[in-house]
Amino acid sequence: WVGSGIIGFSLGGVLAEWIGIKNSLYINSTVYFLSALSFLFLVYSMKNRDRGAKKPATPQPTKKVLEKSFFHDLKEGIKTLFSDGRIRFVTYIFFALFSMVGAVYVVAVVFIQETLESMTRHVGLFSMCIFAGLIAGSFIYGKVGQKLSRTKTIFVSIFLTGISINIFTIGLKIMKSFLFGSLSAALLGFFIAPIYVTATTIIHESIESRLRGRIFSSIGIIMNIGFLSFMLMSSMLAEHIDRFWILIACGSGFAAFGIISVLVGFLKEVNFFSS
Repeated sequence: WVGSGIIGFSLGGVLAEWIGIKNSLYINSTVYFLSALSFLFLVYSMKNRDRGAKKPATPQPTKKVLEKSFFHDLKEGIKTLFSDGRIRFVTYIFFALFSMVGAVYVVAVVFIQETLESMTRHVGLFSMCIFAGLIAGSFIYGKVGQKLSRTKTIFVSIFLTGISINIFTIGLKIMKSFLFGSLSAALLGFFIAPIYVTATTIIHESIESRLRGRIFSSIGIIMNIGFLSFMLMSSMLAEHIDRFWILIACGSGFAAFGIISVLVGFLKEVNFFSS
């Protein structure tokens, strides 16, 4: 996923500026078509395999079961999200993270274009740096993460992510430097990685394997609700407020959410030990 992000964003950003948006869309649609076409070969291969397999003694109503299972699985997945305390916590974290991403994404693209006076090249390269930071953060956190408190790690990472957004925004506004923007974008990805890795690990440890697909699908719905809602809100605010201040507000709000959560957790521990 991270590798495809690095390749896709870097090539896509440069390509769109080189050959234009219209031609880029033609190339993009061709790639999607080839991707869909490849699935036809997979389906054809599976059908041939099923023909060669022995039929069960009692026919199974597969189609009927699949039709019923979608809404059943969706209902069971969403129910588990809010009934299990650890999964509920992860759901809130993913909702907050992707709400921030949605609010920042739609404004940051135009902010970068206006600040560095480019169309898509710098947007693609900065996105590539974020994914590179994700790789580094995931690798390093994977080595030391087991020794750290997961809840504190998530909230401290949220705080540092908010600070990184502000560093990127202020630094790029003042310096207009691609090098500074690249380093601060990589730093942003580095601090996002522990949030995603820790939250995903909690799900894997808390939920039995047969429910994981339903849980991840349900969390995906919650994530996208946050992403789309705050993207819409941010784009509407951008019509009346300078994009610089919207990004600063997003970074500051996310940082405040992280540090307040750390302090609340610390006070709870103090009260527990003192009592």
